[in-house]
Amino acid sequence: MSRIGANISIFSMVLIIALPFFSDISIRLPLIINLGFDILGLFAVLSLVDPISKYQVELSLKPLKKLLKELFTTGFYPLSLFLGVVSGVMIANSAYRYVYVESLGLPIILVGFIMGLSRLVLFVLARNINWLEKIKFHNLLFFEIFIFSGVFLAIALLNNPYVVSVFFIIIVGYFWSRKQIMDGFILKNFVKDKNLKATLLSLQSQIQFIIQAVFAFVIGFIMDYSFKLGFAVISAAYFLFLSIIFFFLYKRISH
Repeated sequence: MSRIGANISIFSMVLIIALPFFSDISIRLPLIINLGFDILGLFAVLSLVDPISKYQVELSLKPLKKLLKELFTTGFYPLSLFLGVVSGVMIANSAYRYVYVESLGLPIILVGFIMGLSRLVLFVLARNINWLEKIKFHNLLFFEIFIFSGVFLAIALLNNPYVVSVFFIIIVGYFWSRKQIMDGFILKNFVKDKNLKATLLSLQSQIQFIIQAVFAFVIGFIMDYSFKLGFAVISAAYFLFLSIIFFFLYKRISH
């Protein structure tokens, strides 16, 4: 799955970087290209059919309720909070990245390169995800406390738009490339009933959405005052919340 996602990311990178240059030909051309892909996607969705199943699964809330209760004795909920903070804060600050580098002096035509080249980082990491999988999971989470807080601190302190853009490219690419490892750990360690695997990932996603909504609301007021202060707060939030959660999480996932 990581290789498929990597191949898609390299294709999207080319489109993201190329679209701004198409606007030199016609301001409507990027919109027409996007519309073309939307139409192709629509036909692809309409062509999908339900798979033929030889078995019928009886749906019941009892196994789900039992699983949710059992998860309290595991590290699932603190791990979901850890991943939720990382994901929620990353997505919540996405609206301010490009405005920030523009305010530092980055030409607007180069803004697309940040998103495009982050796909290149995703492509490289996803194609070589095995080296990340060799790191013990609890060690990877520990490193991430300093990776995310450190990168955003550098982003807040630096004034060179090109250097700041490189940090955005690296951290966004890394963030998306690690998803397979995180989802794989959850499915492998916290659920045995294959019929509840999607539900478990959905629960983890809901925690992320709640954190994202709360943080997006708060960080908006800070970003309105100062972008640098906003990204400094993001760095501090990452370090503080992830450190506290990891303290309670470590013993449950370090076996």
